[in-house]
Amino acid sequence: SGFSDTIYFYDLHGIEVKKIGIKSNKYTTKKIPTKIKDGLASPGLSVRNTKNSTFIFSVLYDKYRNLFYCVIRGKYDESRDSYPFNVLVYDSDFKLLSEKPFDSIKYYLEFFVGRDGLHIRQQHNNNFNKVVYSIFRYE
Repeated sequence: SGFSDTIYFYDLHGIEVKKIGIKSNKYTTKKIPTKIKDGLASPGLSVRNTKNSTFIFSVLYDKYRNLFYCVIRGKYDESRDSYPFNVLVYDSDFKLLSEKPFDSIKYYLEFFVGRDGLHIRQQHNNNFNKVVYSIFRYE
């Protein structure tokens, strides 16, 4: 979530059963909140705050390896015109196994889990009729 540094787990009745704080070696997850009155007084403030925040972008479960991938999106990098990100790999008990940085010039923040691992969409493919993914696989 763009508003949390924590992953919350709920049962089928909507009762919170567990929460895990996410800690990155590179990023401090922090979202700058925008109050409604401030957002109304300053158009674009919410977008600026989001660009300057680091947060949990996505959490994906890999049923083939019984792993979780937590994507932490960094602050906007103006010099590269992109958002850097790391993928944190957790076991089923949310013990951190690995953290891998990804080049935001080479990869989009677009993912899915398949039988082969975590698929991450590559950027700047010159063939507009084809989408190319790299596979990240933790063993």
